[in-house]
Amino acid sequence: MLWHKAIGAGGVAGGPASYTNASSGFTNTNTTNPTFTVTSLDAAADYWVVLWYSGASGSGNLFSAFTITLDGVSPSDVIADSGSDAIHTAVLIFAANGSTSGTLSVGGSSTLNRSGYFAYNVFDLESATATDEAGDYNGGDPLTASIDIEPGGICFAIGSHVSSSSFTWTGLTERATLSFEHNATAADDAFLAGDTARTIELDVAASNSEFSRMSVAAFR
Repeated sequence: MLWHKAIGAGGVAGGPASYTNASSGFTNTNTTNPTFTVTSLDAAADYWVVLWYSGASGSGNLFSAFTITLDGVSPSDVIADSGSDAIHTAVLIFAANGSTSGTLSVGGSSTLNRSGYFAYNVFDLESATATDEAGDYNGGDPLTASIDIEPGGICFAIGSHVSSSSFTWTGLTERATLSFEHNATAADDAFLAGDTARTIELDVAASNSEFSRMSVAAFR
């Protein structure tokens, strides 16, 4: 299923970036080092973007303690929230290797209380380094971020909450939501003309918004 592709993307150097949906998945059990089989990867993709979220057992679990790989390879860039509590969100981009499936592995963490991912196939990027990044965490209601998106660029965002499965995005189009004990939502769009200081908001329909997270990244 196609989530979004920029109009006029021609697959040539200098053209706008584009992307398609690969797959999503989650584990609803507590585990120290979860592993996911990422399916529907496009062998012709230049990069794979993974939106990842988790809950961890107890506080003080910094995202920097985690090691996340796809087929044993570390991401080219990582944009993660800076919260120190149990909930984390991150945007990761990996160089594609021509495969149609891969193994997403998480290590170095304490026990994760549920975790999962959304994956995309990405084409015609000029760089695997995010051109801008933003996020919000721990108490924002709605969560709010401002991000610059270059002409021909694409923007991905992931939000998560410990209990609420009702999310409303502003500034990006919601594509999918995974609802279980820890809930997550993915949003994205392509921007042929680009945008400056675009406001991205995620309204979580829950009273305990201190357990909400959002990570946003733009690429070109």
